[in-house]
Amino acid sequence: MAIRKGFTLIEISITVVILALLCSGMLGIFAQGFSYLKQSKERTIACNLAREVMERYFDWSSLSSNPPPYSVTLNNITYNVNLTISDGPVSPNELKQLDVNISWPGGTFNISTLKANY
Repeated sequence: MAIRKGFTLIEISITVVILALLCSGMLGIFAQGFSYLKQSKERTIACNLAREVMERYFDWSSLSSNPPPYSVTLNNITYNVNLTISDGPVSPNELKQLDVNISWPGGTFNISTLKANY
């Protein structure tokens, strides 16, 4: 009588279940990675918008009053831009503080700098 060696249905079922658990874990990791990638992209856009606002107000004469807040829509995301101009911590006639706040549904980004009168 010959003995047949092979996999039983139970062994194959257990292997399929183990592979399914491993694959679902990997899919979760990929989904989380894509989420972080999206957040990083939005934060990079907000940082670039803030730097653009800082560059727009490089001239001392444009620092007399706070401009009104405005919105920018990029990649179907609306970013709210708010610039606050105030006297610097020392020598108010020679320094102005610029605070830029960018907000969007996924977060906020703030940047500050001092601008000298020269």
